[in-house]
Amino acid sequence: MSVMSGDDVCPVCQTDRYLNPQMKLKVGPCYHKMCESCIERLFAFGPAPCPTCRQTLRKAAFSEQTFEDLSVEKEVRIRKQMSSKFNKRREDFKTLKDYNDYLETVEDLTFKLVNEIDVETTKLAIDRFVAENRDLIRINADRLLNETRMATYRAEMERKEKVQRGEAHRKELEEEEAAKKEDRKRLIEELATSDKSAKTILAARQAISLKKTSMRKTEVKTSATSSAPGANSGTSHLLSDTYWQMQRDEELDRQHEEDDDMGDFDPVQSQYMDVDLGVGYVNSVNNNKAHAGGLQYPLLSSSIGVKDLYTEPNGIVNLSQSAKAGGYRLAFGYERAIQDAHTALYTAPL
Repeated sequence: MSVMSGDDVCPVCQTDRYLNPQMKLKVGPCYHKMCESCIERLFAFGPAPCPTCRQTLRKAAFSEQTFEDLSVEKEVRIRKQMSSKFNKRREDFKTLKDYNDYLETVEDLTFKLVNEIDVETTKLAIDRFVAENRDLIRINADRLLNETRMATYRAEMERKEKVQRGEAHRKELEEEEAAKKEDRKRLIEELATSDKSAKTILAARQAISLKKTSMRKTEVKTSATSSAPGANSGTSHLLSDTYWQMQRDEELDRQHEEDDDMGDFDPVQSQYMDVDLGVGYVNSVNNNKAHAGGLQYPLLSSSIGVKDLYTEPNGIVNLSQSAKAGGYRLAFGYERAIQDAHTALYTAPL
């Protein structure tokens, strides 16, 4: 007769698996066991206290036990919850020491929760961290989701490509075997009906066979190149949505980092103050006048000075070929002037 262990008995109703083989025990957030019948009975009308520790629980919070040892179950769940909140990465820190200090802090908080040391203080520290880093936590969570999705799709793509290569190889073997049978049949017919010698017929057949073998190797190389990762249009299309979503998230991250770097921007110090365009350039630009034939512009010399004014009939600057190739337009200069004029509008007077 086997002895029933404590793991086979519900602590609430004392029902064991010997009397009810279909009984399932679940674990709550407080890591106390209960059978499904007791959970349905106690939490049918909403949250209720745990019969063992009196902690308020919900029916949806119960889950099946994964590990036999409840202490291991508790630590695994706590670490899973902590990893969803403390998800910073190495690139989020300026130095490796800062990152290691962060990991040590996370491990200290996890140890306190697992061993129930200063639980309330620890939870307050965790809540404070989440409140201060809410945006970064969301960004890293989305990034992890995209990476997981990309890894899943890549594994699926590799699996499909492997299946396709296997099917192609099997089809190639079948076609090769059928071709050999057909060649053998034709050879026998030719030997029986042709007036040529057997040596001549066999030499011709051997040359044809070598040519077919060479063509088949070329086809195999071509198919291998076309079936390389990323070359298959179907599987690459499968990754397109995830790829562009990851690109969008990375762009948002870069914008977020650029916004953080704006704290070092000095709106008074213009980034173009060191550019010397020569005496009279600004006056010449400001004094551009509309003429009967078009607009009048200053012509710059090689020394960035100002030459004589000229009139452009169509109102468009006749730039040199090298300037046009570089994409320069006179509007760039006006845009710079407008940006410098409006940069410090919201800056307090000096």
